[in-house]
Amino acid sequence: MNETKLATQTVRIQYWTEVIHDRNQSGLTVADYCDTHGLSYNAYYYWLRKLRKSALESSGIDFVELPDPVKTVTQDSKTDFDTEAMLEIGSVNIAINSHTSKALLRAILEVAQDVK
Repeated sequence: MNETKLATQTVRIQYWTEVIHDRNQSGLTVADYCDTHGLSYNAYYYWLRKLRKSALESSGIDFVELPDPVKTVTQDSKTDFDTEAMLEIGSVNIAINSHTSKALLRAILEVAQDVK
């Protein structure tokens, strides 16, 4: 990029950074702010997206996908739960008692239908 284009880009970035900051401080919706200041709604979001992307790229932050958390309950787990009934579905054992809500029991049974 030549010096003129780089200078133009720098000025635009500074301008839109100030516009976006001012809009955030104003408390106005984007549409109202753009109407009041004679700005294009599409240009506002274009520059917002561009500035966010630039900030993310310059931050050096990398995102890593994490596996879903899984909680395993074993017989060795210490609980104050008194089992009154045990459902055995395949290799899955589900303990319930009189404090188990109907909604929870219904949800368990709906999921249990899919266990093979």
